[in-house]
Amino acid sequence: SFFAEKEIIEPRYIEVYQYGLEQIISTFYSLLTLLIIGLCCNAFLETILFSVFFIVLRHYAGGYHADTYLGCYLSLIGIFIAFLAVIKFVPQWIQFPLGIGFAVAGGIIVACLSPVEHKNRPLSDYEKVHFKKFAWIVLAVEILVSALLIPYFEGNLAFAGVTCIFLMAVLQLLALVKNRE
Repeated sequence: SFFAEKEIIEPRYIEVYQYGLEQIISTFYSLLTLLIIGLCCNAFLETILFSVFFIVLRHYAGGYHADTYLGCYLSLIGIFIAFLAVIKFVPQWIQFPLGIGFAVAGGIIVACLSPVEHKNRPLSDYEKVHFKKFAWIVLAVEILVSALLIPYFEGNLAFAGVTCIFLMAVLQLLALVKNRE
């Protein structure tokens, strides 16, 4: 209300600005937490890749939504820890065939299900077409980037990229289950 009193914003937009500020703060703390965990696990590049792949694909593809900010935060941290566990503990010799499986399965699921709606944010017919198209484009770019990373970093970043796509598909499936409740 400080900004409304100073006539910087109109009083009718206070809730919109509050929500936007909450989103910015939540995103900042989430990314900061991912970065700290990633650094502690000696996975800086993987953390950057996860953050970019996950945020961009999730924006267009949709997926599981927690009911609270804390639930969202903890879900993200849980998915990220699962991501780190997979990329750190899956033996090198199995990463390539498993990565192909992740790319194919995750790619098919994300392509078929996108966009997954949330009950609090239904999509118009135009938005459904728009988000599906961009989800496919983002998915294709992420798979291509992952493939191009195979020769570098012993294939670890390539495996990290397709693991992120696969986890995104898992979140879409979880959203479908939750939305049926």
